[in-house]
Amino acid sequence: MQSRWLWLAIPWAIFLIPAAGWSAYWFGLSNAVRERLEAVIAREHVGGFKLSIGAIEARGFPMLLRFELTDLALAPLDDEWRINTAAGALHVQLFNPEHVIYEARAPIQIARPEATSTLSADALIFSVRLAQGAFAQAGVEADALVLDDPATPGALNIGKLVVNLRPDPRAEHEYQIAFAAEAVSLARACAQL
Repeated sequence: MQSRWLWLAIPWAIFLIPAAGWSAYWFGLSNAVRERLEAVIAREHVGGFKLSIGAIEARGFPMLLRFELTDLALAPLDDEWRINTAAGALHVQLFNPEHVIYEARAPIQIARPEATSTLSADALIFSVRLAQGAFAQAGVEADALVLDDPATPGALNIGKLVVNLRPDPRAEHEYQIAFAAEAVSLARACAQL
């Protein structure tokens, strides 16, 4: 009789032990990232900037780790300009937590004393990857990017934008940048010519 229960218990144990370990890892990493975000927000300034986030909500269990962020704002300490957006998502790579990706989920307003510009896109993604705590690579990728500044004529339209930055392995404190832009136009400025 006991051998029957053993044959039933072994497959369940093979499933439940790794599932419990993965769940503990996911929730532990989720809490660590949330605490780090909240600590950055709680500081009065971060590297000369003020950052605020309305709400942080972890999503994606068990396969993804994504933080839904609302009411984001970033400004320098002198309030010379301000960047706001209603929503965004911060993706943390589960197998490499030093690689984070920010996905814009709403238009981004860039406010200056003279005007407010709007940056919108079908897809707008910022990526930063560290290697053992040191900067390894950063990138921006956008589809159908539009920068509209009512203070100046013309809206900048870019069909596809890719920008990557990484340290130059040949020289210390030097960087390499790769830039590609397709279908670039300044619609209103061209119409006025």
